[in-house]
Amino acid sequence: MDKYTQGRVDSQVRRASQCRRQILEDQDLCFTELLPKEQIEAAIDRHKVRYRERLYTPLVTIWTFLYQELAPDQSCRAAVARLLAFLCVGGNGSGSAKTDPYCKARGRLPEELLADLARSSGGDLQREVPSTKLLGGRTIKIADGTTVSMADTPANQKTYPQQSAQKEGLGFPIMRMVL
Repeated sequence: MDKYTQGRVDSQVRRASQCRRQILEDQDLCFTELLPKEQIEAAIDRHKVRYRERLYTPLVTIWTFLYQELAPDQSCRAAVARLLAFLCVGGNGSGSAKTDPYCKARGRLPEELLADLARSSGGDLQREVPSTKLLGGRTIKIADGTTVSMADTPANQKTYPQQSAQKEGLGFPIMRMVL
C-alpha cells in the first residue's frame, strides 16, 4: 500500500474511533447539545405522553427523527440503520432493520410535543445570541406563507377577489395566509 492510501486509511480509522468514543460517552445519538435529553423528557412530562418502554420511546424516536431530517439520506431506512449502528457500538445489538416500527412511533408523537420542543429550543438559541450579533440589533422573525383555494361563491369572490391575471369568472378565489 502506498503512503497516500495508507494515510487516508489511517485518518478514516482515527475518525471512526473518535466517533465511536463520542457515541459511547454521550449515549444519546450525538444530539446532547442540539436537543438535550432533559429538555425532551421535560416536554414529554408536560404533555403527559404515555408510552410503553420499547426501543422507540419518544426520546429515541425524536432523536432518530432529528437525525433523519439533518442527514443527506433522509429515508426512514437510513435513520433506522444509524440507530442500529448506535445500539451496536453501545453493546446492545438488539433491534430490527424494519422501518415500520420507527414510522409508527414517529406517527404517535403528538404534534404539540414537537411544537413545544421547537419553541423551547428556539428560545434557548435566541437567549444565547447577544443582541449585538442580531441583524442591526433587531430580532429575526421567520414567516411562512401559503394559499388556499376557496369555493366559488359570490361572498368568497367579494372577500377574496380573483387575481388580476385571471379572466373574470374563471378560477376560484384564493385566500393567502401568512403564518
